[in-house]
Parts: sequence; C-alpha cells; structure tokens
Amino acid sequence: MSNAKRFADIFDGLKLAYGTYKIDRKKTNGKQAGKASVVKEPRALSHWEGHLSGKGDSIGIIPINEDNACKWGCIDVDTYPLDHKEVISRIRRIKLPLVVCRSKSGGAHLFLFTSEWISAAKMQEVLQHIAGALGYGGCEIFPKQKSLQLDRGDVGNFLNMPFYDAEEGLRYAIKDDGQSATLDEFFELYEQFVQTSEQIDALTIEDDPETPVKDGPPCLQTLCRQQISEGGRNSGLFNLGVYLRKAYPDSWESEILVYNAKYLDPPLPLAEVNTVAKQLLKKTMALSVRMRLSMLTATQKCVGLVSTASKWALQGPR
Repeated sequence: MSNAKRFADIFDGLKLAYGTYKIDRKKTNGKQAGKASVVKEPRALSHWEGHLSGKGDSIGIIPINEDNACKWGCIDVDTYPLDHKEVISRIRRIKLPLVVCRSKSGGAHLFLFTSEWISAAKMQEVLQHIAGALGYGGCEIFPKQKSLQLDRGDVGNFLNMPFYDAEEGLRYAIKDDGQSATLDEFFELYEQFVQTSEQIDALTIEDDPETPVKDGPPCLQTLCRQQISEGGRNSGLFNLGVYLRKAYPDSWESEILVYNAKYLDPPLPLAEVNTVAKQLLKKTMALSVRMRLSMLTATQKCVGLVSTASKWALQGPR
C-alpha cells in the first residue's frame, strides 16, 4: 500500500467534499492567514499525493461522514507560541492515546484515532472530556457537527491535514521526546495509539500528578500551568490567595510566597505580595463566580465547566 493510500485511509471522512487552504501571509500573533475553500466533489488519491509531496494543494478533511460517524477526531490547540513537548508530557502523564501534530500555524492538533467508525456524537463527547482534562476546554473540537444535513448542502467543517509537503513541511507529528516525526514514524504512532470502539467506551482519564492547585477550580489550575504573566499578576495572586486561605488556613501567608515564585512570571516583588496579603485579610474568602467566569473568558484555556467553578466558589476545596 502506498503512503498516500495509507494516509488517506487513516484520515477518512466525508467523501462528498473536502477542503483546501492557500496561505497568503503570517499574522503578528504567529498564525498563518490565507484562503480556505470547500470543494464539493470527491477527492482522488492524486489529491493526497499532491498534499504529501507539497506539489499540490493542501488538503482538509471533514471528519464526519455521510453516516454521521468518524474514525478520527481532533482538539485544535490554537496557542502561540506553544511548548509541544510539554503538551505531550501532560498527555502521557494521564495516559491518553493521542497523537500530536504541529498545525500549519504552529499550534497543535491532538488527534484521537479509531480503527472503526464511531458516532460523531461519541467522538465529540470523548474529546470534550479529554480537552477539559488537559486544560483546553475552550479549544475547537473536530468533528464540529454531530450530524450533517446533506440534503440542505451542509457538508460540515474541515480540518487542515498534517504532513503537507511531508519531506520539508512543518506540519509534522511530534514524538514523545519533542522531536519531529517522519511520515513513517507517524504511521508507527498511529498503530501504537489507535483505539477500538470498545477501548473508546472504556477510556478513563487519570489524574495528572503534576496538576497545580489540585483541589482548586479549573481556571486557577490552567492559569498556574501556563504561568500568570504581567498584566494579570496582582489579580492572579489575589485569587490564588483566596484558594490558599481555604486550603492552608494556618500557613497561607507562607504558601503565597511559594506560589508567587512558582506560578507568576516574573514573580511580584515582596512589597506587592505583602499588599495582596493585606487585601486578602480584608476581603471576603469566597472567589466570586463573576470573577471566575471573567478569568475563563480572558484565558480561553480553562476547562469550561461553569457549574464546577460555581460549585467550588460556594463550597471551596474538598
């Protein structure tokens, strides 16, 4: 079997249409800009050959097929710059069967592959849980539809495929050591992590032993994982302080110094930490739901479980 045929079989999807993307320029945030279009006709093996060689158009595939089923799904991590090795390390710590590829703009596509067709609704549900566990609850999930209205011309949304210009391009898979994978090594990663429908049904998400503020709200966990940078350090440390007063009532004043050094980039000066500590002594203990939702919106990286955040705000850590 040729590489193009094998690649096409892995990334099978809707047969009635496919996508193309032609890059025009790069934006200031590092994301590439161009023109996307949908071609409403079946793709041929020659399209895949042109994609992999870089001599044809870049191909995008709509993962949901005519029967509203999928053999692959993807979490589109749209963050720039992104430490791909750290993403993979987090995935492996909680033992998730994902294959990571660099997107065309330098983000990450986290692929879940299945050896047989499963419903698009099931694929969406599983990926939403995985995205939340990884701190990417605000990211796009493919398939974006649970069903298609083909009689109305609805062909769904496509995802740009990896390995455009497989030899020289930048849309490669990434190995666990952070190095780029060749196309053959991608096939090996696929064989290692592809799941049966039974494995998908039995998939569990383990706790990450390195999750910061484990018993805190998801938004704080995500902010700490990404580091709280200038512009949000004082409010971030205040919210951490609310958590610390609940979690460490007898030693929170010492803990806040540790958290300042560990999770703020750069850390606040001691005088400002002391100011935040004094504010915490005056303010209410509860972190308001409004503030929590504001943090979720600002970062766009939190798990997105509003009910969980609201419950934590009322009850505190368990």
